[in-house]
Formats: sequence, C-alpha cells, structure tokens
Amino acid sequence: METDALGTQYETRTIALRPDAEGAVTATLVRRAADRPSDTAVLYLHGFVDYFFHPHVADFYAGRGFDFYALDLRKHGRSLAAHQTPNFCADLGEYYEEIDEAIRLVRAADGHSRVLLTGHSTGGLVASLWAHDRRADGSVDALVLNSAFFDFNEPWFTREVTGPITARVGRARPKTKLPFKLNPVYGESIHSSARGEWDYNLDWKPLAGFPIYAGWLHAVRSGHLRVHRGLDLQVPVLSAASSASYKGKAGARRRARRIPCSMWTKSSAGRRGSGRWSRSRGSTAGCTTWRCRRRRPGSATSTRSIVGSRPTCSRASPTIHSEAARSDLTHPGRADSGYARHRTS
Repeated sequence: METDALGTQYETRTIALRPDAEGAVTATLVRRAADRPSDTAVLYLHGFVDYFFHPHVADFYAGRGFDFYALDLRKHGRSLAAHQTPNFCADLGEYYEEIDEAIRLVRAADGHSRVLLTGHSTGGLVASLWAHDRRADGSVDALVLNSAFFDFNEPWFTREVTGPITARVGRARPKTKLPFKLNPVYGESIHSSARGEWDYNLDWKPLAGFPIYAGWLHAVRSGHLRVHRGLDLQVPVLSAASSASYKGKAGARRRARRIPCSMWTKSSAGRRGSGRWSRSRGSTAGCTTWRCRRRRPGSATSTRSIVGSRPTCSRASPTIHSEAARSDLTHPGRADSGYARHRTS
C-alpha cells in the first residue's frame, strides 16, 4: 500500500487492458469516497497531456455526497509506461475498453445505481462519443462537459486545409511526428513553477506538452466530424466553456472563436425517457446548460435536473481556465481490497 500524493483518502486500482503494438497496456481508476454511503458516483475523464491531479474537484463532489472516481486513460499519467508513446492513440474508440471496465467497477463492484460521467477537453470529446455509442446500455445517467474539445480553436486555413491534409497522413502513417506542439501558456498558467497554483507531476504533464503525432490528429478530427454531424444522447447534458481564450500573443486576451457545434436539445418521442438530442447551430462560448426534457404519459414535456439544480444559461467571465467550486471538506476513504494507495509524484 502506497500513500497517494493527493492524500490518504485517495485509492487507485489498476485495470489491465488488451496489449497493443507497443506492448502491455493499463489504465488507472482513482477513487475518493464520500464521508457517507452513496448510491451515486461521478467518473471523471481528463484531456490530452493530462491526468487526474485535482483534489478540489473530488472534494466538491464528495462534499455533496457523491463518490468520486477519475480514470487515468491508457498512456496518460499513472497509466503511462516507459515503453509507450505518451498520450498516443490512433482511434478515440481505443479508450472505450477502460471506460467500459471503469463503469462496470463503479456500478457492479462498488454498488452505485447512478453514475454521472464528466469529461474535460479531449475527455469531454471522448465522453460524448462513448455516451453516444453506448446509449443502449444505460450505463450513465448524466453527462457533464467542461470545455469539451469539439473543434480546433485555430484559423480557418489551419482547420479546413492543413488539418485535413495532416489527418490523412495520420491514417496511413500514424506515428509521423508533427512539426508543431502545444502552446506552453496553459501549462505555465496552472503550474506552481510558473504562474499557477498546482504542483503536479511534470513527467506526466509537461508545461510544453508531449509531441503530437499525425495519427492522434486523425483520431481527434474524426471525433470532431462525428460530433458535428450530431449525436444521439439519451441523458441530461451540461456543457460549460469559458467565453474567451488567451494565447499569450502581444499580451492580449482574445475572445473565443464562436464555432458551430452540436448543442443538445431533447425532443420527446411519445414514451418516457425517449427522444433524440437534435443538432442546433450555435456557439460553445459561455453557454452553460443542464436540462432534460422528458415526456410523461398524459402530461406535457417537463424539464428537470438530475441533482436538483434548475437549468441555467449563463456567461462566464473571460479566463484562461476554469475549475469546479472548492470545498474544504476532507473525508477518509473507505477500505476496499481492490484498490491500493498510489503515489503520483
């Protein structure tokens, strides 16, 4: 048993996955239990060049009586092995294996009857696609998207010309390393060694990111195209994003590019819990909604929230990044033989 750098209340469980061309593959499920038994759990998916290191997020949910889980996906964070290409995938569907197993563990092994799936950035893209492809299973009861990566925030030429060409290269030669990398402004804005407040593991989340490969770009662009065509989601969805972006150019804050996206509105289809999330042309900038309209037999369509909050639509203040509300509550985790204490730095 090892003590996690996040605190003794955090437990980890290694999920063995099918080997790939690089060798053995695992994912890591992190658990932060609430202070009292709960039938509701939250499963968090991180983004690209990321892993779970956010105790304030876990505290927020645990303080409200939800057991919190986070999944370090294959080749990310706690799951990254020396023989692997960091954060690489050639198809976003590769992550379904660990998400499926994590959901099984949360529901069957740990006994939760309700699960809220939440994803940040690329994790929001993966969560949306997974929820669409697994919609018949009823595996999750709500979807929360924090700045979901539904398009590239880049100039038109990059999005419509350079990107598609590079993606085609990635389909044929996925391990082709691209001549560009992530802007370090984001990393510098959150890590304590620069201008941020968090002290996370820079081996797992470098300030300048990891190399970007054409195969990964192809996988992400394919996911974007699926979202733009519209997804059939059968659960309430909360989608939140900042209203501005900052890229460190000339010290100026830049308004977020308003991109067409799939905004979900539930249309009734005659029986309870049915319907299709239809596509609506709009912008992701600053819109925060959480609602589910369901037709009950003999009644008008109703709107409800899965955790009791009323649906809202608000604009966030311009910011480089956002975070969940903080909580000072800390609770000891419950013992479970399937989990081990894990050091993250």
